Amino acid sequence: MLRTNGTAASAGRIWSTDPSLELSHYTALRPFPLHLHAAAIVAVIVEGAETVQVDGRPELADTGSIVVLEPDRPHLNEPIVRQGARYRGFYLESPLLAVAGDDEPLAAHVLHDVPLARALVDLHRGMEEHPSPDAVTEAKRVVVEMFRRLPRTRRPVPVSQEIRHIAQILRERCAERLSWANLARDADAGASHLARRFRAERGVPPHLYQTQFRIDRAKRLPKTGTPLAVTASECGFCDQSHFSHQFFRYVGQTPGAFARAQNSTRQ
Repeated sequence: MLRTNGTAASAGRIWSTDPSLELSHYTALRPFPLHLHAAAIVAVIVEGAETVQVDGRPELADTGSIVVLEPDRPHLNEPIVRQGARYRGFYLESPLLAVAGDDEPLAAHVLHDVPLARALVDLHRGMEEHPSPDAVTEAKRVVVEMFRRLPRTRRPVPVSQEIRHIAQILRERCAERLSWANLARDADAGASHLARRFRAERGVPPHLYQTQFRIDRAKRLPKTGTPLAVTASECGFCDQSHFSHQFFRYVGQTPGAFARAQNSTRQ
């Protein structure tokens, strides 16, 4: 049995003590729609259960399971018990991994390793209670080492260089109002055909891919004293209402709650 801290009702924090490492202690009470993260994820389910679906293949993550997801890996999460799924998660900036996630995806996204799960929970709890530079360094080391050792498999549909290039544009220029018609013309392809190819190879439609990186950008902007309307504009959202709705839909917290957590925990 995993040793846990706190109750499901009190678990609802997403924060960071380092720009390249985000932490979460959160209870998912509702399904999260198809989405992705710019970061690599290692999360331990400390109470409850959920299904994690990647490439149309659901995997059960119950108490004590470890969920691992590569950067940019589209997935669905759905709690399957009344109390939801409470987890402690590490979100590591993808450049630190230095692995080819597109070419060699993970063979499985749910692990069952009780000693490792206990060690991750202890590390995470320690960072929540007493954040320190040494703890951040150790967490990064553990996550990187995990990803290096996890078994991998071949991707059934390779990502073409053309789609890789467009994905890079959507990531790096996520805050811009890009014209898909212009991107398609530059790629010498029809807009509809290129959008279908993008979804087939990346797992999500282009507009959703760009939205995920707009949210990631919003999470990285300075949190103190910046009006939500300004953040929305700087991240490419049409208005504050749309930004707040999308942020809550995919993060599980309002932008204000997320900002307060950063301001109260950053060391």
